[in-house]
Amino acid sequence: MFSLLRPGDYQIRVEAPGFKSVNLPRFTLTVEEHRREDLAMTVGEQSETVQVSTEPPALQADSTTLGDTLEPQAVQAVPAAWLT
Repeated sequence: MFSLLRPGDYQIRVEAPGFKSVNLPRFTLTVEEHRREDLAMTVGEQSETVQVSTEPPALQADSTTLGDTLEPQAVQAVPAAWLT
């Protein structure tokens, strides 16, 4: 409800999330005029965008060393030719 509007030309647009917008054609208000407009809003299209992104795992660029813990049995199983 609007009150104390100055005489003149008006246009009304009603918007709400999840509904289609409604436009009332331009109209003129005169002095002491009372006007009522009943607007019906219809459900609009529901749309949702989901964007998923991930960063690749960081590379260890400052060192070429790879580390892992080996059990003594694994070390003994390595052929001697590979250890030189």
